[in-house]
Amino acid sequence: GRWYKNNRPAFSWLPPTALTGLAGYWYELGGEGTPLGEGRGIWTQKPESSFPPQKDGVYLFRVVAQDRAGNISREEGRFTIRLDTTAPETPRITWSSHPDPESWSKSVDLKMRLESEDHSSGLAGFYCLVDQKEETKPGEAEGLFVDPGDITIPSLPEGENWIHVTAVDHAGNFSEALHRRVRVALSPPAPRRLQSLSHPDPERVENLQLFLKRIRRAKLYLYIFRS
Repeated sequence: GRWYKNNRPAFSWLPPTALTGLAGYWYELGGEGTPLGEGRGIWTQKPESSFPPQKDGVYLFRVVAQDRAGNISREEGRFTIRLDTTAPETPRITWSSHPDPESWSKSVDLKMRLESEDHSSGLAGFYCLVDQKEETKPGEAEGLFVDPGDITIPSLPEGENWIHVTAVDHAGNFSEALHRRVRVALSPPAPRRLQSLSHPDPERVENLQLFLKRIRRAKLYLYIFRS
């Protein structure tokens, strides 16, 4: 059956027909117990009942009608409810890739194993979300639902990412979120301008060579003129 995180049970029912008319109803929330009627149970004249907050667990609601002659219904009306208000444990993650949150990786596929515990309604799964924020809490409105076990989140964007994971149980209770940095680098180092510490200006070398070449030409012209 379905589990609920609302722990304030409320019930209503259709009044049965009775020759003398109905006097009221006897009801109880708990287990099987003894047959209801004549002081056994809670008395009401309205076809409805509500209860204060209950502990986590499985409850059986029972109700019988009583007519004005004191006759009690031969059959009980019954309804079983399952309550769970306790959140699952914070997710536990075993990393198959990107094991160090401080290191950079060239892999864009995030691989991990997700585990958690829930002792009432049971673990339903996890919500995962990747973004560039440190404290996002994924849920039904924002996040990818995955089953417990090994999962892969492909195509992480390049740069510093954050993976956020919450566990959810069958009643819809969410755990605290786990946040983890994942760094991805795909672009190779860009070439930088090469510089010489001993010969910092390459243009000067070219100008010097041109200057020496002109000197040699001048000496040649002077030699020819003198001859």
